[in-house]
Amino acid sequence: EQESQNGDYDHKSNISFHNHLHILDVFQLGCCLIQRNINKLYKLNEVDIFTYLITLILHDIGHIGLTNKDHIDKNICICKNDSSDDDSTSTMYSYSNEESQNELGHITFGFYLIQKHKIRINKILYGKIIAYTDLEVQQSFLKKHLMYNPFHGNQISNETVQENVLVLFMKLSDIGHIIRPWNVHLQFVINLNKERTNKLSFDLLVDDTITFNETFVLPLIEIIRELNIGLYTTLIKYYMTNINKWIFIKNVIKMSTK
Repeated sequence: EQESQNGDYDHKSNISFHNHLHILDVFQLGCCLIQRNINKLYKLNEVDIFTYLITLILHDIGHIGLTNKDHIDKNICICKNDSSDDDSTSTMYSYSNEESQNELGHITFGFYLIQKHKIRINKILYGKIIAYTDLEVQQSFLKKHLMYNPFHGNQISNETVQENVLVLFMKLSDIGHIIRPWNVHLQFVINLNKERTNKLSFDLLVDDTITFNETFVLPLIEIIRELNIGLYTTLIKYYMTNINKWIFIKNVIKMSTK
């Protein structure tokens, strides 16, 4: 939704990576993940599922192409919209860190649109899903919410864990473009590098891409193994196909510099 004429926030088309194409990519993958596992999320109601879907669209609303570190360095501060008397509105930020300026902004700007259009959501779940897209808290999320064998015979018996599966799907959809076809994935990598304050040379970009995916994306895919082995098999095949291409490129670069 675009409301720039009124000075409101939208997905900026002039941003190299965090633009409409990224949102469409995330939304499509996020829908596929929940569709493939919907029978296991039986404790979530229609509002929770809808909240997840609307969050896929709004998770990067208002992004201006800066990292959280960039926000801090440039002294750009996002103010939370916690002036409401509604406890659930203030609790919407309970999973956020003050350093997570991008995520705070996405929660705030997206909720403004949700309120404006009188859309009913689970506010706490909405804030939680967006808050955990901050990669700085990924290890905390994995340890606290998912790494205690929550899946019993491929069934999820706890409502909170089911919500955390939605967070998992959001996170994988957000950063998992390595499972896309190579040309699509490569373009996303290039676009993200264009958005960096300090752009990487190609050899460093190759190393960075390999490290990023092994550190952040692969652990998310490995969790899918416990939830849906068939889906895991598909995802890991696509992942390994593209990561091996990056490793091949890295080796070619290494050989050419000898």
